[in-house]
Amino acid sequence: MRSALFACILTGALSAAAGAQTPRPLPTGAPFFTFNATPPPAAEDPKVVFAIKQEFARFQLGRVDRTLYTRELDAVLTPEKVAAFAKQVGPLGDPIRFVWRSTFAQGPDIGYQYAITCEHGSLLMTYVLAPGGKEDGVLFAAP
Repeated sequence: MRSALFACILTGALSAAAGAQTPRPLPTGAPFFTFNATPPPAAEDPKVVFAIKQEFARFQLGRVDRTLYTRELDAVLTPEKVAAFAKQVGPLGDPIRFVWRSTFAQGPDIGYQYAITCEHGSLLMTYVLAPGGKEDGVLFAAP
């Protein structure tokens, strides 16, 4: 049985663009992103694919690497949330396929969306990087 939303943590420019004073999860079904005039990369980046695969594995195990996060994401991503995410994405089993869906610009950040197929289910993962290369947001949602 799939849930409508696995996890939602978006910070930095994404929550700021929505007018939030502090980082907060965004609701499902709402338009999450407003696009600016800066065109995002038109092709999949192998370094990003590697990072996304590693991040997904860390979430499945419930052992994230906080040195990879912006201060905003680190503050929002509590140990309780990580444990809750692990309970939801862990049972999906080993990932079989990562399919690049899109790349988008959000202010200074760049986001990447992937469809992930696992042994026992599938999900969408949105991975957002700040200009300095730190992770500024992550979203897991039902496809």
